[in-house]
Amino acid sequence: MKNARTLVFLSIPIMILFLLLGILVVGDIKNPEKRDCFLAHISTDKPIYRAGEEVYVRIVLVNAVNNKPVPDSITANMEIISPKGDTIARGYTNSERGSLGWKWKIGDAIPGGDYKVKASFPSHGYPPAERNFNIRAFRQKRLRTQIKFAREGYGPGDEVAATLEASRSEGGIPAGAKATVIARVDQTEAWRGETIIEDDGFAFARFKLPETIVEGDGVLSFAIEDGGIIETASKSIPILVSKVDLQAYPEGGDLVPDVENRVYFEAIAPNGRPADVTVELLDSKGNNLVTSKTEHEGRGRFVFTPGKDETYTLQVVEPWNVKTKITMPKPDGVIGLRSIKDKYKHGEPIIMEVASFSSCKVTLSRFETILDEKFLETMREKSSPEWRTFELSVPDEISGVLRVTAFDGEGKPRAERLIFREPSDTVNIEIEPDQKGYVPGDKVNLKIKTLDQTGKPVAGVVGITITDDAVLEMIETREKAPRLPAQVFLEHEARELFDSHVYLSEEMGAPKSLDLLLGTQGWRRFAFYTKEEFLKKYGDAGRRGIADLLPRAPQPAEWFAAGDARLGVPKLAVMNAAVENGAALEADFDGVIERMGRRNADKVDDFALVDIPQKEEMQDLEGKIQEVREMKKAVAFDEEFGVRRIAASSPMPLDYMAVREYAHKVRPNRQPDDRVDFTETLYWNAGIVTNDKGEAEISFDLSDSVTSFRILADGYTGNGAFGASDEVIESRRPFYIEAKIPLEVTAGDVIDLPVVLVNETDDAMEAALAISTNQGITIGEFPKTIEIPA
Repeated sequence: MKNARTLVFLSIPIMILFLLLGILVVGDIKNPEKRDCFLAHISTDKPIYRAGEEVYVRIVLVNAVNNKPVPDSITANMEIISPKGDTIARGYTNSERGSLGWKWKIGDAIPGGDYKVKASFPSHGYPPAERNFNIRAFRQKRLRTQIKFAREGYGPGDEVAATLEASRSEGGIPAGAKATVIARVDQTEAWRGETIIEDDGFAFARFKLPETIVEGDGVLSFAIEDGGIIETASKSIPILVSKVDLQAYPEGGDLVPDVENRVYFEAIAPNGRPADVTVELLDSKGNNLVTSKTEHEGRGRFVFTPGKDETYTLQVVEPWNVKTKITMPKPDGVIGLRSIKDKYKHGEPIIMEVASFSSCKVTLSRFETILDEKFLETMREKSSPEWRTFELSVPDEISGVLRVTAFDGEGKPRAERLIFREPSDTVNIEIEPDQKGYVPGDKVNLKIKTLDQTGKPVAGVVGITITDDAVLEMIETREKAPRLPAQVFLEHEARELFDSHVYLSEEMGAPKSLDLLLGTQGWRRFAFYTKEEFLKKYGDAGRRGIADLLPRAPQPAEWFAAGDARLGVPKLAVMNAAVENGAALEADFDGVIERMGRRNADKVDDFALVDIPQKEEMQDLEGKIQEVREMKKAVAFDEEFGVRRIAASSPMPLDYMAVREYAHKVRPNRQPDDRVDFTETLYWNAGIVTNDKGEAEISFDLSDSVTSFRILADGYTGNGAFGASDEVIESRRPFYIEAKIPLEVTAGDVIDLPVVLVNETDDAMEAALAISTNQGITIGEFPKTIEIPA
């Protein structure tokens, strides 16, 4: 056969690799308890993209139990999933020092909408992970704004209090700027007023809602006039009309009669957002036993002592127009379990309380790994159960969310709750720019330092994203993707993780907010499902919630394409596990074709296959290839490289795309006054390694944008310590002019054209303004010179 030697030469390294992989796979299947499960945590460089841009994806793989980064090279299958749920792009990448990098070029014809990037690990059995991002056309605003309401739920006649936070995209506060505030309810203007942005960048509005509200559609907008430019910020008013989704969660899973119980509750508005409400707990006679309010993200908690044969109702009483009520679970629990702290510090014991008549066993676990257990004797001499204190120990290296489960005398799980233990180590990341300020086109040099919690230098891996802060601020703070520490410690432990910056912070009330999250959104009832039931209900999210590790069995339907034809490297298609013989390959061929989107094998002109024989079959390599070729005529042969390959015309090639770093470069011959390059992401690194002194340096060039760029740094060390920090650098021109020009006008229009002259120097200046136009346009009066303060 022509070029047979070339074929053997290229195939031998691949065959050896996958034969070794196949041996490891068999070993893992026989001894699954020896394998660790690693969880993937995904981030993108931005939350919003335009068509034609590139999406940079970073993945960090950490041990599910001790949070240490994966030590080996791991392969991830990557997918881009469209708003319709279709996979529109595929690829794969490998890990390096615990992190993986990948990028995807957005086609110019890609429609807008909400997309997902998904990482899966079929070769290793780890649970998959996803991250959402948005594609749409947008214009950056000169002002970065965020609107916050004092509450997450208002009813007719209620007083609404709102705060606006505003800053200029290029840096600085528009202090003294006027803002016209308009509230519209049910498509009708309900209130109008004015406010002033104060020196700290905040403005306030307070107004009453109408006494009658039908649909509940409300919008609050601030029209801010800053130096002749008017920018608008708006946000939906959280109006509750008639009902909310109210849920109650007894702390251990069931209400236990005759002892004090803690109950968590959560209220969600019809639009899916949290609702701030006040609830009352009523007994069967209508007596109010408890009144409680939500405290964060529509969540709250209260305590009461239920009677054995009593029934209870939880109802919303504020806003007054919401009539939601639910029946509480029956008080028929046999074991009560409660925590005495909202979170536990590292180094202190886990002290809990249990209430039970009979003997019980209590375990402390991290996923399926038992960390400690206690046997508690019976208390039969008591007429009613009492809370008993017990203590559990945690290995020093374990932190994050832990699961406490109480079992009855028959070994059945009867109560369970999640608790949080603070990590022992953290990483403090310092970012030091080489200058205080920059102008467009400048080269920026940054020094990155990683320090432990005592301030001593420590080697680590830091992922860095530097992008336009105005784009990041287009996303509401509550809905921003969690940073790496919150991803590692919380994201897979909760069904939904909004307002993620709060839970691990030093903010007042953060520990309680964290406890409310785990008491309502946490996967806190594992014990009451079989594994099959749980995974059937919650799918991939459930797999992450229990760190479900699948066997690394050979999967002949999975293919990878190594290299890139555009770079002159042949695309070698290889299977991710050894195939025993040509018959096994034949048996799965049709399945492979269907899963690759080719439902008719006869129509495939050039499909990638490489037969990976066992070592003893290497002498018969040529015969095996000929056998498979004759078996399916659709397989083509590449005479140039001597291997079968994925054709360039394949509808969805699996491109290998391991990307570690991107640094923006200024274009050649750039002129100081050029304003054509408005690149938003200037630097991205999946994982830059700091040395023993905890230091690393990076550099990149600024674009032509006059704006602020935010440096987001998320890092970790080999022992599982995590940290995050950010810094802002400003790109300013000493003097520049901006005009807010309409996109189109009609003959006869009269245009009020705002022209902004910006002085970024430390001294006042006088500027002269000259305007020239084409024929047919008449310029009115305007100031020829203007004084611009420092």
